[in-house]
Amino acid sequence: MSGRLKNLCSFCGYAAFLLVSLRLAPPALGDGPHIAFHDAEGAYAVTLFSAPDPLVAGPADLSLLVESAADGSPASVRSAGGQLSLPGHAPVRFLLAAAAGASPGLLHAPVPQASPGDYALALVVGGVPFRRTLPVA
Repeated sequence: MSGRLKNLCSFCGYAAFLLVSLRLAPPALGDGPHIAFHDAEGAYAVTLFSAPDPLVAGPADLSLLVESAADGSPASVRSAGGQLSLPGHAPVRFLLAAAAGASPGLLHAPVPQASPGDYALALVVGGVPFRRTLPVA
């Protein structure tokens, strides 16, 4: 077999292997929480994560990443207050707090939602208010 034909056969073998490998590989799926919102106000940039995705009536986990708006470094905030309000229902107040050994600026709270609807979410981080709508299916 000539050198040129040998190189062509070798290339075809690699190409076939690559195509079969790509075809048999399962898709990569993310398994993290949903980003409910990201906003910057005053000295803070916050990202609220929610799970399950989509949020449904019942128990939910909310995590809040608090960073410096100036440089994106983790903020030294240890807690943040929150409230979920739905017309016709009592407001749900909660405290997002840092767990022992958690990354700086990462706060968490389990929060129940009794009914589906568009909840008014109010967060206060270091005295700075953040307001959004949080849909619950």
